[in-house]
Formats: sequence, structure tokens, C-alpha cells
Amino acid sequence: MTKTPNSDNEAINASDRQELESSPKPRWWRRILVGTTLLSLAGIGGGLAYGWFFIENKLTPLIDKELSDYLNRPLKMGELEGISWGKLSFGTSELPATPTDPDRLVAKEVDVSFSLTELIFKRHLDLDVLLVKPKVYIEQDRRKAWVSLKLDSSSKKKKKEFIEVDVKTIQLKNANLELVARSPTKTLNPPVQAKLDRVVANFLKQNNKDVVAFQVDGKLVNGGNIQVNGEGFPKTDL
Repeated sequence: MTKTPNSDNEAINASDRQELESSPKPRWWRRILVGTTLLSLAGIGGGLAYGWFFIENKLTPLIDKELSDYLNRPLKMGELEGISWGKLSFGTSELPATPTDPDRLVAKEVDVSFSLTELIFKRHLDLDVLLVKPKVYIEQDRRKAWVSLKLDSSSKKKKKEFIEVDVKTIQLKNANLELVARSPTKTLNPPVQAKLDRVVANFLKQNNKDVVAFQVDGKLVNGGNIQVNGEGFPKTDL
């Protein structure tokens, strides 16, 4: 004969079941949690979307224009390839020759660093520009000057699209340099090639005057070291 299980091992009795079913189910907090999470994600997504829009459509063209204005030369910035905290990375970029200046530069990568805190709270950008693996061609002109500095320092104080911009440093890393000098008869000599480990140009203010302090370290391809330190002034020749 089959033994009937006792009441302790059976399912919940009818009165207990009725009490459980009549108790309110605590699901309201789940709805609040889900709703808050969705709103937070929507806010974050909207913020990221606007941040990307601002960087790509406002900040990037502003940096491109400011550098072009400062150098007084047309500048072809590459595509925006990377964004990190306080730094934008661009692809292959070019400073092409002009009808009056054969000097030119092509960089494999351009990194532009700045302070996000100053951008957000002060609407000010101090730009530190790094050119990675650039190929540089510099030709001595007929006046025996190598580089004609025509930096537009006055444009640094102008506000552009509600943001004030200053170029603080321009650096070259692992550059290939080609120098072409002129003979006494002002014809062009064969080029001299050099590999530059590091070139730094700091744009300073001294006695209310704009000064460019530069440092160059590298080696000539045919032998010999290059170490140059000096200062120059905007709109002068070197």
C-alpha cells in the first residue's frame, strides 16, 4: 500500500497560498530602477553624441584654421583618427609649398594636445602640436635666408567662435629633413639630408614681445651631429 506524505511535506496549504497571493508584489522599485537607467543611458548617449559633433564640426575646423592663420600658410589637416582626454590625433597632414615659398612638410600623424579644463571653464585653448615622422624640405632663398618666419602672433588674441586660441609649442618627432643651399651664384646645390630626433619650438612672451625659442637635435645622413638652440622673432628670417 502506498504511503501518503504528511502535511509538512505537501504543498503550501490553501490559507497560506491565499495570503501570499493577496500580498502586494514589490515590483514598483524595479520599474523606477529600469526607468532611471534608461534615462541615464539616454543622457550619456546624448552627451557623447553632442561631444563628438562639437569636436568634429567645431573644434577640429577651429584648430585647423588657427594653425593656418598662425603660420600664415595653407594647412591641410588629415582626417580625425583618434580622440583621448585632451588630445586629438589626425592622419597624414601637409603644409604645402606656395608660389613664393618652396618649403614644405608632410607629417604621417599630427597630435594636438590641450587642457579640457580650460576649454570647458575658460573657453581657452593652449595648443601643443606634435608632428610625427614628418618629411621636411627647406630651400635657402636668394637672400640666403633659410626660413622666413611670418607667424601671425596678433591672431592669437582674437576670439574665434567664442573660444580663444594660443599656439604654445610645435614639435617634430623623427623627422626626415632635406636642406637645399644656394651657391655664390645663387643656383641650388645638391640637397643635404638629415634625420632629426627632436625639434621643439616654444612660443613665448618676453618683455611684451613674441619670441620663438627653438631646439634641434639630430644627425646628418652622411655623418655628423646637429644640435641647435636659439631664439627668433615672428616675421623675421633665419
